[in-house]
Amino acid sequence: MPQLNELYLLTKEDIKAASIILSKAFQNDPALIWEIPNESTRLKKLHIFWEIPLCLGIKYGEIYAPSEKLEGIAMWLPPKNVNISLWKGIKCGGLKIPFKFGISCTRRMFHVENFFESTRKHHTTPPTVK
Repeated sequence: MPQLNELYLLTKEDIKAASIILSKAFQNDPALIWEIPNESTRLKKLHIFWEIPLCLGIKYGEIYAPSEKLEGIAMWLPPKNVNISLWKGIKCGGLKIPFKFGISCTRRMFHVENFFESTRKHHTTPPTVK
């Protein structure tokens, strides 16, 4: 198994390519189908959706791939950065979501994000600060 220092650390220059790869990988994800029910819109614009968490991961955590070919993508946020504020999301391009996907899709995206966030808070313990 490769060590972390043997993996490729993504940078902001990788966001576009990584967003396209993630779009293809998750185009039929049930949550994303519910969020973006129009298949044509989902297939054409899903990369815009993925650019935001990729930006957040690069700015506030780490994103790795096996190589520059981006055969797989894994993102980690350290405990101090797991609570992503709306402002951080806006700084990473979140304002374009309602304009690209419409208000109904944006509401569904917030609904899913709130569900994931409440689930995370319910099932995890915040780190203790020493």
